[in-house]
Amino acid sequence: MYRNVLPGAQHPYYLEDGEGSRCLLGPLLATTIGRREDTGSLMEGVVLTGAKGCRVPLHRHSNSHEAIYVIEGSATLRLAEEEFALEGGDYVSVPPGVAHSFSFTSHRTRFLTWTFGGNGAAMYESLGQPTKSVTYSAQTEHPDWRMPLPGVDVEFLSESSSVRRGEKSLVAPPAIEPYVIPAGEGERMMAGDTLFNFLTDSRQSGGKFLVLMTDGPKGHRIPNHLHEKHTETFFCLNGCVSMTAGEEQVCLRPGDFLHVPARTPHTFQLTGHNTRFIQFHAPGLNEPFFRYMCDPCNEYTFLQPPPPFRFDRVVEHLAELDVKFL
Repeated sequence: MYRNVLPGAQHPYYLEDGEGSRCLLGPLLATTIGRREDTGSLMEGVVLTGAKGCRVPLHRHSNSHEAIYVIEGSATLRLAEEEFALEGGDYVSVPPGVAHSFSFTSHRTRFLTWTFGGNGAAMYESLGQPTKSVTYSAQTEHPDWRMPLPGVDVEFLSESSSVRRGEKSLVAPPAIEPYVIPAGEGERMMAGDTLFNFLTDSRQSGGKFLVLMTDGPKGHRIPNHLHEKHTETFFCLNGCVSMTAGEEQVCLRPGDFLHVPARTPHTFQLTGHNTRFIQFHAPGLNEPFFRYMCDPCNEYTFLQPPPPFRFDRVVEHLAELDVKFL
């Protein structure tokens, strides 16, 4: 396993909070945690940290589907012709071709953004200045966002004042369209003592990816397994997760990241109370696993004592799932 370095090929790798390929775009620090060469061209991930007033102007991607999770802070988002006030825990889906922009409205706002199907996230490294710093200065000037970026899937657009207030969705729509889900909402499901929350499933991504929030208490280690056809990533938001990928073990704490490509044996155990992590899977082949294992629920947290764990349904359908237990 590679540690605190991007591997440049499709291997398991682990990044502590703040590690990755960093660049500065004025008062915005962009930390790339996954490039196309690291993920087998499946996805790109960037953590954006910036000053109050920091802004990325209106733009769109022809091929890249972008998923944004607000780690902390607040921002104003324009999404197509609607405007949203984002807070920590909110989630945004931006399909290809949809114009969007954002402006941070609190100090040290942090976004986690992943793109699928194109290289739209490469705009940050293309426009930014490489840096060893892990912070930014609020006093620096913004970059020239209009600079041509040949080969990068981004088009910057002229601003328009004709926007209306948007309404956030409690669950994702049943089709590929832009949407915002407020913190804690989504399609919630329970499996034993673990709460899962679908923020994007195959209907909203066209099968390209899944986005899944996981919440749980200290618990048992899940069985060692692998996936033949899809990659999983894990970004810790709270608590602690003990994870093994291949033969190596790491402990994910808030801000830490692990990339687990297809055919990599892996297992994990929640070792901290009230642990939460967000997963991005590509492509979105693993959705049936969670739907067989879980039951719909109206709760916003895991339960103690937990309801029955229906892993028997997974076993019954194992032949049709992209999972192999070892």
